[in-house]
Amino acid sequence: MPKQQTNQAVVDEGGENTQTGQGTLDKQAAVEVLNRILHMELSGVMQHFHHRWVSRWLRASRPRAVAIGQHIASLQGGTAVDVGELMEEALAGSADILDEALAHEEERVSEYRKLLEVVAGRSVGLESFARTQIAADERMLAELSVPPVVPRSSGD
Repeated sequence: MPKQQTNQAVVDEGGENTQTGQGTLDKQAAVEVLNRILHMELSGVMQHFHHRWVSRWLRASRPRAVAIGQHIASLQGGTAVDVGELMEEALAGSADILDEALAHEEERVSEYRKLLEVVAGRSVGLESFARTQIAADERMLAELSVPPVVPRSSGD
């Protein structure tokens, strides 16, 4: 009598489903995608660290800039700094940072979708993980895609 195939999962030594009714999990492909995602996540951590460091540095610069402006005023001089130009540069820099963040999120969600393709129906845990990350990244993409509101000066 021929053996019937079932849709039961096979569990390996690590407790992970490696086979279901949709076939065997390609562990090598899953690990390759996971390694790319890990690289992207660690890159995000480093960017966050860099931005926090820059933010701390900027917080320290503000009081110094105020003190320098006060010294210039006490010498009865006017500042030679074009604040409008500085604001334009800052906004352009912010736009660049947002563009980089958006590109990073788009690339990351693409990798999570690749992971989902590899593990769908083959690993319940990894499939759930991939779907959760895709949902979170789609929310982040929606937030990053909304153009920032730039306050207008009262003179406009």
